[in-house]
Amino acid sequence: MVGVAGCVAVGVMTMFTAAAVSASSLNGGLSGERSSHDDPIYACAGIGPQESLDIDETLGMWYTVEVVHHRYDSKFPRGESYVDTCPIVYLTKSTDKMNRESGIRLVWSESAGNLNYQFNVDTINRPGFWISSGAQNGTMTTLNTPYRQFAGIVEVTKAVGSHMVLTFCMPGQQLFSIVMSRTKSLPTHELRGVNSLLERKGLTRVATREACRGAAALPSSSAAVLIFIAILSFVNRS
Repeated sequence: MVGVAGCVAVGVMTMFTAAAVSASSLNGGLSGERSSHDDPIYACAGIGPQESLDIDETLGMWYTVEVVHHRYDSKFPRGESYVDTCPIVYLTKSTDKMNRESGIRLVWSESAGNLNYQFNVDTINRPGFWISSGAQNGTMTTLNTPYRQFAGIVEVTKAVGSHMVLTFCMPGQQLFSIVMSRTKSLPTHELRGVNSLLERKGLTRVATREACRGAAALPSSSAAVLIFIAILSFVNRS
């Protein structure tokens, strides 16, 4: 995919899913041992999620307008680039087989396919601190390109009515944030506010991928996401 300014942009699927770490690296590998610095809860606790958070306000459909990498990765050149797509993120509460709330489900959907993430969340004491639970599934895990399972922490860095920032932390691997909006664009002053917040938290902007720049989400994307979530809910409860 070719972006503006003559840059060759990496597809959103790659920029999102390539920032992953194998579960074995978080569980001590073959040795079965794990140091505190490899533990995602220990290593990622310093970012600091938003203190006051109503988890219900984060639910529903979001458009991904920006992905910010905070660590250098050879897959992504430094600076800014653009992708000609508008990925959708859909957040719902998940339930166990007894129909009890058990966490948060995040579905990432774009033209290349979809991914389903499951997180354990203490909605009372730490609603902005999400711990990955189990393997991801979805059509993107079955593509020709090998998919590395995500195992780490997601923190709700910012959540307001119009936009939200989720910071993904994978100890010793990668650190990146996704900026989402309820609409397909976010005002410049809002993006500046997000940038300032990330800088105050020590999260530098090493590489940035902007999306939804004049690109419309696929007409069937939201419907496809809803169908996918319904199927997952049925499977989980059966």
